[in-house]
This record gives sequence, structure tokens and C-alpha cells, in this order.
Amino acid sequence: MLVIGDRQRVYRDRDDRIFETEDALFGMPIPAPDAEWDWDVAPLGEADRRYSIRNRVFCVRELRDSG
Repeated sequence: MLVIGDRQRVYRDRDDRIFETEDALFGMPIPAPDAEWDWDVAPLGEADRRYSIRNRVFCVRELRDSG
């Protein structure tokens, strides 16, 4: 099984300064990710002309014992 999800939401102002971060998992623990990357969900002006939204995304491969 492969799990991909948002881990953190980052809001940046017009000068690319972070002014707010949110835990996209609301404190739910996850195993150590196999990979992480940033995703520009809403570049400046798309959701609001004052800020952009970038999510930190993670991927976890969970191998289950079939026996």
C-alpha cells in the first residue's frame, strides 16, 4: 500500500515570507516518510492576491505481511 498526503500547509506573503503554518494532519502521527516534497497548491494570486499556499507532501510505503 502507498500513502500520499499533505503534512503541512505554509502561507507566504508577497515577499515570500512565511506568515502562517498549519499541521495538515491535525497532530496525527505518521511513520517516517519514504519521500517528501513541496507542492505549490495556490501560487500567489490564485487563492488570494496577498499570499500563496505551499503544502509539504509525504509518501509512505507500507508493506503488509501477506502470510
